[in-house]
Amino acid sequence: MEFVFIPLRDRIPYPLQYLVIDGKFWPFGCDQTSLSWNSTSTLLCATQWSHYRFLNYYFHYKYKGSGRGVDKFLKMAREILYAPDLERWHESVESFKAHQRTWRFFGLEAEYLSFIDKIHYTGTHFFHSGMPRTNNIIKGIIRILSRKIEDTDGFESFEIAWNSLKLLIMNYRFHHFSCSRIKDHNGLSPLELTGG
Repeated sequence: MEFVFIPLRDRIPYPLQYLVIDGKFWPFGCDQTSLSWNSTSTLLCATQWSHYRFLNYYFHYKYKGSGRGVDKFLKMAREILYAPDLERWHESVESFKAHQRTWRFFGLEAEYLSFIDKIHYTGTHFFHSGMPRTNNIIKGIIRILSRKIEDTDGFESFEIAWNSLKLLIMNYRFHHFSCSRIKDHNGLSPLELTGG
């Protein structure tokens, strides 16, 4: 992840506030200090759906243990990842930690330690107002681009593709939110919300 992110940081003079990552990056680890962008601390937040999907994939296809305790492990991990508020998140994390001896007994200590090592990233959005807990916005943009590419059977040149992407970005910057889960955002555009 760092070999992609750091070159972007060094070339784009944009004050990135936070980074929402897909669960699949987790096995490789993230050094938060090395991911700082223009001397601004980068806040990492893991998407619940992606990470839970990764856990399911791991236990179904990679895990070589007995399988005992896996259902309980997944259930408690889901409670953490999908906690509706900070209080519930804290309770779920503490409950998961309290089962450490259970995970060791079932041979899940390595999985427990891996999850615990990154668990604080799953609650980052509770401490920073406006930070999304999913990467649904960027997935939506990718979906729109995919439709555009399929509809036109590909772009004729790099310039046409780049211009189409810029138009899409400009459209997003100026459109006004009407159904945001953050009520104060409704009626405002992304550009207005940044103070631009």
